[in-house]
Amino acid sequence: EGGAAIIRLAGMLDRPGGYHVLNYEKVIGEGLKGIITEVEEALQATTIRDDESLKKVNFLQALVIAYKAAIKYANRYAALARELAETAEVERKSELEEIAEVCEWIPENPARTFREALQALWFNHVLIYLESRPGGESPGRVDQYLYPHYRRDIDEGRLAREEAIELLECLRVKMSSLRHFNIKYWLKNVSGEAQFHNVTIGGQLPDGGDATNELSYLILDAAFRTRSPHHTISIRWHEHLPHDFLLKAVELVKLGLGYPAFFNDNSNIPTIMEMGATLEEARGYALGGCVVPQIPGKSGCTPPLNFNIPKALELAIYNGFDPLTRKQLGPKTGKFEEFETFDELLEAFTTQLRHFSHEGADIANRQRAIREAMVPPIYQSGLVDDCINSGTSVLGAGPRYHYQYHNACGMMDTVDSLGAIKKCVFEDGSVSKRGLLDALGANFEGKEDVRKLLLAAPKYGNDDDYVDSIARDLFYRWRRIVTEELDALYGHKFLACAYSVSIHNPSGQSIGALPSGRLAGKSLADGSVSPCQGVDFKGPTAVINSAGKVDQYPILATLLNMKFQPSAFKTTADLEKLIALVKTYFQYGGKHVQFNIIDRKTLLDAQAHPERHRNLLVRVAGYSALFVTLDHEVQDEIIERTAHTL
Repeated sequence: EGGAAIIRLAGMLDRPGGYHVLNYEKVIGEGLKGIITEVEEALQATTIRDDESLKKVNFLQALVIAYKAAIKYANRYAALARELAETAEVERKSELEEIAEVCEWIPENPARTFREALQALWFNHVLIYLESRPGGESPGRVDQYLYPHYRRDIDEGRLAREEAIELLECLRVKMSSLRHFNIKYWLKNVSGEAQFHNVTIGGQLPDGGDATNELSYLILDAAFRTRSPHHTISIRWHEHLPHDFLLKAVELVKLGLGYPAFFNDNSNIPTIMEMGATLEEARGYALGGCVVPQIPGKSGCTPPLNFNIPKALELAIYNGFDPLTRKQLGPKTGKFEEFETFDELLEAFTTQLRHFSHEGADIANRQRAIREAMVPPIYQSGLVDDCINSGTSVLGAGPRYHYQYHNACGMMDTVDSLGAIKKCVFEDGSVSKRGLLDALGANFEGKEDVRKLLLAAPKYGNDDDYVDSIARDLFYRWRRIVTEELDALYGHKFLACAYSVSIHNPSGQSIGALPSGRLAGKSLADGSVSPCQGVDFKGPTAVINSAGKVDQYPILATLLNMKFQPSAFKTTADLEKLIALVKTYFQYGGKHVQFNIIDRKTLLDAQAHPERHRNLLVRVAGYSALFVTLDHEVQDEIIERTAHTL
């Protein structure tokens, strides 16, 4: 918005959205030939009688063209493998001939083996990106839909456990090598080549039983052996998840790769059911993109509207005027100097939130509707239930469940700022209103005494009800505006969501100094319920106590990042403490938690001497990245996060 970046929409101009989980299992189980048959039957049953039926026929014909092209794409790999086999040495010749046989069969036909199923998964993944470059396309519950093929091959002697692990390692290599061009604006949002290839393991069966199987363990084994940024791993936690599986998972966390992340079935399943899903469907959720729970094969693209929450507070402080662009961007909600109570400021802030939320919803709806009419994603649409029958793409009214959400960034910078104003200005009177405005305008230069008072005010992440109650209220206000006031397309409502990717860095660059004591242009806090950098000084239990006070059930997704010193994990007993921490947070209703295990000294050395640390992985927000590929400001933000001990 006018360079202020209070709503960030340009990043979605060149892509349809994504952040969902398509029906990979359908490609593996039926083959594209089976899907083509389904589409052709729908074509035969459709007679052109009006504009809608014409649109449906064109859509179905496009599906057939796309899937036949996908088959040809795989056949080209088969032909190349056979050509290379002609001059290859004996061992390599045998490998190439096997590759050719697999690619001649897959993905046109149903997979017959574990290797073929894995190849079908990979072809499908690549084809989705080749068509429309969606952000955050994830292959879902890989351990569930690949397991029958793995088990059958093992039982019938076609596959050894070590071979399976090697193939899963190859998948990691392939996903880490997948690249596509992006506009510069988008790259600022996904520093370090965030790809969001998110594999979900664990969780529950449709009847509520534990879904963990041998393949769940092997996926962890592959990550131990091939420590690449992608794919990331997400573990769905529930009360009956095997303890040895959890212990293996935190042993992987201990390596400092940033994964696996942990997701709470007890919090995510009710949220999905609120959208109309059955209990059985909700128990089958997987993570799309970073942290968004999706029903595989039943939910469409989810282009997020990224919202810079503390920018709305800055506009409220300046009566809708933006000191960065020198423009009147928001409505005039009153002069800060004339507010007599904290509640008056809070209402002005809420008015700014409401104004830009409504404006953003209108723009997001227009953007989605235009893309659906002009350039709908075709290939992926046949892999979402109801799109074939309705003749509408995943961006349109076709999907059974429709996700469209506003995504909050900088929640805790806002919370700490509101807390500091409430305490220092309206309660203690230690900082005058004019004094605060002058200090913010000067970026605290010559106003260090004011900044010291603001920094000393209660900060979120320390189990302090004074400021934690503000966090709870902010999430409540945000959700009410998004879910109760805004209409999305096709008869749906917007959902409230909160995570950051690396948007917290460019969002921070568009904001001046904040009342929390944060300096102008500095990165905002990552995630959504993560504390601001360096202010959570009472330990990890205080952090989860603060985050647990936020009512997360009605929020589509939240993100909690925690950083620990490597020295905190010397023994198995230490790992057990980490498991206990996760379980306790999830008992509070938390949706997600993930960990960085790294010390400040290593990060500073990697920043100064990147050539020494080419393989250093860190967790940014909902993804892991090579530290040396991150923007310098994002590196600084990770360095400044509090590193806890147990």
